[in-house]
Amino acid sequence: MMRKLKIFSTAVIILVLGWFLFASVSIYDPRQGDIEAHADAVVSLSPPPYRLPLAEELYHTGHADNLAISYVPVDPRHYNAEWVAAWQPAESYCEDPADERHEAVWCLTPEEISTRGEALALRELAQTQAWESVTIVTSRSHVFRTRFIFERCAADTVDVNVVFPEPDVSVERSEENWAWHIVYENAAFFKALYATFVAC
Repeated sequence: MMRKLKIFSTAVIILVLGWFLFASVSIYDPRQGDIEAHADAVVSLSPPPYRLPLAEELYHTGHADNLAISYVPVDPRHYNAEWVAAWQPAESYCEDPADERHEAVWCLTPEEISTRGEALALRELAQTQAWESVTIVTSRSHVFRTRFIFERCAADTVDVNVVFPEPDVSVERSEENWAWHIVYENAAFFKALYATFVAC
């Protein structure tokens, strides 16, 4: 009995370590999506400062017919001046929806402030607008989890292509924090696994 328990425990440890290694490599060095692909919409996930510039570039260079921004208004009392200023481009799109220059720009604020919430909100918008394909812009460390969540929650409605900026400023400014990113994203993935099983 003890021998079987030991074998079982060893197998579990090997599986856990194997998963951690696989996930960590996928988080640190994710596969870049097809950044040259044309889509019905390009979607900037939140927070916009690190993600919106690439989404804007793809939209303005004709790689997408629409620009969608996951937008949550920022409270300046809770952030420093640099972060508030970085939020302004998204505000210019989303706080003045009557601006004719933004007729193909869509701002979505998910009911649940999470990547799953963004996926569900995008699925609804894609259904409403009859979009067949979207390019999702996120950060390099977030790609692995983003692909999983959007494939679980939105891929039945729209084709999903996930890309990230190169170089990724959000990572380049915090290269020394990669250990934290890897641990956080591993933990967040298991939360996403449960959440998408329940709701998607």
